[in-house]
Amino acid sequence: MSLSKFSAAKDDSVYRCKYGEATRLSQLTCPQWSQDLQYLLQGAGALEITLGHEVAPPANQHARLLDFNRRESLAVTFIYNSCGPEAKAFLRHIPRSPAAMWTALAAEFDTAASRAGREGLIREFNRIKCSDYSSVSAYITALMDFKDVLASTDQAITDPTFISRLTSSLPDPYDTTIQLLHQ
Repeated sequence: MSLSKFSAAKDDSVYRCKYGEATRLSQLTCPQWSQDLQYLLQGAGALEITLGHEVAPPANQHARLLDFNRRESLAVTFIYNSCGPEAKAFLRHIPRSPAAMWTALAAEFDTAASRAGREGLIREFNRIKCSDYSSVSAYITALMDFKDVLASTDQAITDPTFISRLTSSLPDPYDTTIQLLHQ
């Protein structure tokens, strides 16, 4: 088996394997990561194991047990390798079971699912600065990520709030452009 089938992409925000690709897990990417990874796991025949719906067959069913163990190992590999650094560090304290990993990661990283998590995301949205990023485009993308994650919650970032945050936080050379937009 070629190791390239499971290699990470040069772009650290995406995990690629022969079954497709997934956004790497972080506080902002949990919903997309979950959706992406479910497709990869389904392609590998490991989704039901990860969700806890399929359990290991009896030990006397050797061929079925080998197949189950192979798919379970794939699930662990996919889950771990599709995580960003913070999530990988978190997994060091979680049993190497796909179901345990999946449940623990969802509870820890799906920040939009809890009020405290959503409030933390809003604080972070209001805290970040353009100078934290390599380009204005990267900064706008980061702001959009916050908007997208919170879009289907009771604390969605409205378009006027987004525009206000963006225009008030761009570097001084953009002042003329912003003034023209407001006319």
